[in-house]
Amino acid sequence: MKLGGAGGCALRCGLAALALWPAGCFRAPEPYAPPPQRGSPATLEIPFGSFVNMSDAGAAAYFVQDVSPQLEANAWRWTFEKPTLRFYLPDIAGLYFTMELAMPGVTLAHTGPVVLTVAINGHTFERITYSKDGQYSIRKPVPAEWLMQGSENLVEMYLDKHYVTESDKVKLGFILTRAGFVK
Repeated sequence: MKLGGAGGCALRCGLAALALWPAGCFRAPEPYAPPPQRGSPATLEIPFGSFVNMSDAGAAAYFVQDVSPQLEANAWRWTFEKPTLRFYLPDIAGLYFTMELAMPGVTLAHTGPVVLTVAINGHTFERITYSKDGQYSIRKPVPAEWLMQGSENLVEMYLDKHYVTESDKVKLGFILTRAGFVK
């Protein structure tokens, strides 16, 4: 049977509409917001820098482990077994690592002389023996090849012996006042 003229056109248009009809029954996906965009590393806000005083409001951002969250005398914090700090260094040329600490007589009375080892990004930086209580400073240049520019740098500190408190068995280390990298 051959359809021509107006009847054939109507049949063809009807068949075309019938073929497209199921497509109209499907719902388009709901619009959604794109995921949050991240800035380039140069525009990210880093919560820590190259130096910290233990009394700084944001000091906890520098603590990786074993530094007391409790600020003492508005100036210092106890360290425990293996205090570790992190620092962000935008530039690594000509930096010195500096740290102010105290060795308390109450711990030295139990441990005797202690050896403090400071490591920067896994490299042994300094090893000092303390036999007397008192305040001490370290300031020494750091080889640039040990540091990571524009990245997190870890400073680990540990004593060869700790005073263990009788009441709660906490391993006390030394008193930390400030630490970081300076020009």
